[in-house]
Amino acid sequence: MKFKIGDKVVPISKSFGKPFEECCYWKMSKEENQNFLYICGTYKKDYICRNTNECESEGNYYSETDLMYYKHNLSKLTLEFNFGNEVL
Repeated sequence: MKFKIGDKVVPISKSFGKPFEECCYWKMSKEENQNFLYICGTYKKDYICRNTNECESEGNYYSETDLMYYKHNLSKLTLEFNFGNEVL
């Protein structure tokens, strides 16, 4: 299997069940401005995903091809530092 427990992933499709846009854990993730889900377990060849890394048996189920790794875009972050500032 490609992903491991704790990996951050983004659903790009849903091979079975509801469309991923309607999955409750993806909805909760988006409401919290979190653009990824955590891999919290596996069932047969599917992945169980949640909006938190608290692994329980509940979650939305995705096939491997439904998911891609989440990559945080550091270019969206703005850091402000001026010479003379104290670094803690």
